[in-house]
Amino acid sequence: ATFSQQATRLTLPALQKVTVSLALLKDGTILGPHKGITHYTVGQRKGLNLAMGHPVFVTKICPETGDVVIGEHEDVFAQELICNRINFMAIPDLDGKLEVTAKIRYSHKGAPCVIEKIGEDMVKCTFKEPVRAITPGQAVVFYDGEYVVGGGTIVS
Repeated sequence: ATFSQQATRLTLPALQKVTVSLALLKDGTILGPHKGITHYTVGQRKGLNLAMGHPVFVTKICPETGDVVIGEHEDVFAQELICNRINFMAIPDLDGKLEVTAKIRYSHKGAPCVIEKIGEDMVKCTFKEPVRAITPGQAVVFYDGEYVVGGGTIVS
């Protein structure tokens, strides 16, 4: 967080050391204050300092409100993502649907999916099986075998 504050000189609630709420995903129950959204990532379980009687996970981070949403293990999985800032490498453009393998983080082994354009600079990626911790702001890269088809920035 300190680097973010110094590098951007922003004073947004997301970067300030302010007290904001942790909320349960399903009902919005406020659990208490947290250290700021820059200290959390989707899928995180450790370091939440919550005594819930069972493991809980960060399921969503809301930069506009500063909230960190907490949920159950199954809440961390999703079957589709939307990305923008699309850059195609192996194809000139996406026309129709295309079966590829998508990696949603560097250490992700990749998962089979179907991609399709849903706007000028938007692609919807539908995975065959739910994928853990799709994180807005992170990159997604699409592969056809060992070739990079393209990629984008995860929006949702």
